[in-house]
Amino acid sequence: MIAVHPTTPSNIPALVEYLTHLGPETRSRFAPHAYDEATLHKLLIDESRHIAFIAREENGGPIVGYAVVRLYHEEYEKERFRKYGWGPDEAIDAFYAPSVADDRQGKGIGTLLLNETKRSLQAMGKTRILLWGGVQAGNERALNHYRKAGFRELGGFEWNGWNLDMVLDIP
Repeated sequence: MIAVHPTTPSNIPALVEYLTHLGPETRSRFAPHAYDEATLHKLLIDESRHIAFIAREENGGPIVGYAVVRLYHEEYEKERFRKYGWGPDEAIDAFYAPSVADDRQGKGIGTLLLNETKRSLQAMGKTRILLWGGVQAGNERALNHYRKAGFRELGGFEWNGWNLDMVLDIP
């Protein structure tokens, strides 16, 4: 059985191991941060800027999924969202970037990560989840997952290919 837990600095060695073993396609689709220990330490030190979750077997097995959430807007994103006629709001928005181990994709781990993220963000007073960096338009598996979860498209942008900005309203 898979359990999802908030990530702590003590999880960093296992998280580096997890990120190192992602295959080329998965790595090309997950790009919110570098895959190194120093970056993970920076992300996990200041909980006012980022929170993160890991999914792993309950018996302490390897990490099989990871999600990082950014709790602030970047200026370039604000401008992009306004072009869609949509107003960003740091008080209620959070940016979500999940990944699932290659051999565990399509088995519900992404849904577990999203559900735990939603619960945590609700407790913080956040009511919208945006995809951090959007989703690649050609990533049909991810698009289907996000649409099934209730995300809607805001618009698209070019960055190493065509990407879609999507948002999920959470009660």
